[in-house]
Amino acid sequence: MSVQVKGSGTIGGLDEGLVVSGIVTSSTQINVGSNIKIGSAGIVTATSFVGSGANLTSLPAANLTGTLPAISGANLTSLPAQATISNNADNRVITGGSGVNLNGEASLTFNGTDLIMNTSGGRIFSTRTTGEAALLLGSSNAGGARLYLDGDSNGDWSGNDYAYIEHDTSGNLNIVGDNPANASNIIFKTNTTTERLRITSDGELLLGTTSAYAGSNMEIRSTDAGGSTELRITNNATNANTKAGIVFTTSTGDYGTGKIFYERDAGSNSGSNYDALCFDAWSHGSAGAGGLTGNENAHMYLWGQCATGNGGQYQGLGIGTNFPANRYGGTGFNSNGAACFFAPLGSNAITLMSTSPVSGGYNDIIGINFAAHNYGTHQYRSGIYYQIKCKNGHGTYGDRGQLYLQPGYDGQNAQGQGVVFEFNGHTLPTSDNGQLLGNGSLRWSTVYAGSGSINTSDETKKQNIVGLTTSEMNAAARISKLFKTYKWKDSVTKKGDTARTHVGVTAQSIKTEMEAEGLSAAHYGFWCEDHGWYDSEGEYVGDGLTSGPGVYDELTDTTPTTVGFTSTTIYGVRYEELLAFISAYNEQRFTSLEARVAALEGS
Repeated sequence: MSVQVKGSGTIGGLDEGLVVSGIVTSSTQINVGSNIKIGSAGIVTATSFVGSGANLTSLPAANLTGTLPAISGANLTSLPAQATISNNADNRVITGGSGVNLNGEASLTFNGTDLIMNTSGGRIFSTRTTGEAALLLGSSNAGGARLYLDGDSNGDWSGNDYAYIEHDTSGNLNIVGDNPANASNIIFKTNTTTERLRITSDGELLLGTTSAYAGSNMEIRSTDAGGSTELRITNNATNANTKAGIVFTTSTGDYGTGKIFYERDAGSNSGSNYDALCFDAWSHGSAGAGGLTGNENAHMYLWGQCATGNGGQYQGLGIGTNFPANRYGGTGFNSNGAACFFAPLGSNAITLMSTSPVSGGYNDIIGINFAAHNYGTHQYRSGIYYQIKCKNGHGTYGDRGQLYLQPGYDGQNAQGQGVVFEFNGHTLPTSDNGQLLGNGSLRWSTVYAGSGSINTSDETKKQNIVGLTTSEMNAAARISKLFKTYKWKDSVTKKGDTARTHVGVTAQSIKTEMEAEGLSAAHYGFWCEDHGWYDSEGEYVGDGLTSGPGVYDELTDTTPTTVGFTSTTIYGVRYEELLAFISAYNEQRFTSLEARVAALEGS
């Protein structure tokens, strides 16, 4: 082997066992003293090292073995500057500063259990550049978890003046607010400051308002200028008898309930699509029977779809029945209309009663209005209306009433003429000498009476009382010869040869004979001419003079057309006046004859 000696070069050819100033060589290493060994593979083994390690590089960690003794840094050089901690104290969290300066945060402490931050503007931020940012409050002993919020002056979540969100040990989420006055509200806002929902300390649920009306536990108010407020309850099922509604009860056992619910294919609809809004009030016999159980026996139905018999679908009202109102009806006038009231046999289905009784029943009025569309939709006009008016009452019961059938134009003053049915069975007109019983187009067939009619013949009601003129005498003589026997065509059509024979005159022949003497039959009450207008179905629609086609309508400022309508004229005779006319002729003729006979006998 060879040895390189500093300053002397390399000594080669040294034999084994050569001792050079304490250096012992062998075939694999050089021993320097007893603590340093230099191997042929470049490995140096020593028990200690003294000096600067600044130039020691590439030391493999795997080859550093053994326990390192305490190292004194007294002789270590070229070390970086040491870090310093300012404001350090027990439990303070250390935060970094500039350079090697650290700081003990007086407002952020951790005592091994609680992490406390107490600053004038402290906030906690949790941000992530990707994924979900989360804040976890967890319990490992099933003790629940709370997030406390204390916004008063001390911020110590004590004294019943704080709020918290809690996940309790039963798995419930509790949102709690409190203050010393027990008047804490829970308020939900959007758009920073706009309040949407409030739960008050009294348990009131408020939407659109911060205070409820007295006695109200829940209130929804519209903040829309249009005034629209809506609460929607939806059942997504669409099969028959599906319900969505509200149940009201004053008993925790649900023995008595009231319900408002919407039902698909409600009631006895035979499979048709009759949906209804139902109202039910019922006292149940057992607990738990008061919900929407599927067996409701609603007392009132407002049908959303109700066949009217003419092909349309309109709303209908049913009280005391679960049949749609118009299911009973046919078409047109055979339909039952939009409402049906059912009651047990022998009882009244509907009662109308005024809310303010009048002493003795006098003028105690209650009624129903029937209005054509053009009148009913016009302010202050109600078309045709009927009044039930109780007059001349007996005691406080008012049981001597009169039933008025009164047509009119406005709802305050009767402008039409009506009929009164009195308590004693008498039937009266609502005005004196102003109404007809039938007309020339709509006549009564026969009037049965125990005595004849009474006609007013008061002299104080008459004027121009004179005898017959020569022309009238001559016309009466002509008419007296017109009386013939005849049969009615309608009667012959119905009865054939058994139709009865009548005696009388024709109105047309009277007119002819009157005109022959220069007189107009229309000027005399015994001769009548009546007009009538009929639609395409033969229904009478008016006389064409006071009502019907061609008559000006003040309300609409129009004159209805006569196109599509048929006008007829029917002539008639008042026989009591015609016979009086002929009797007057005979009386004056007999008087003249008697005078002439007397003159002849005296001569």
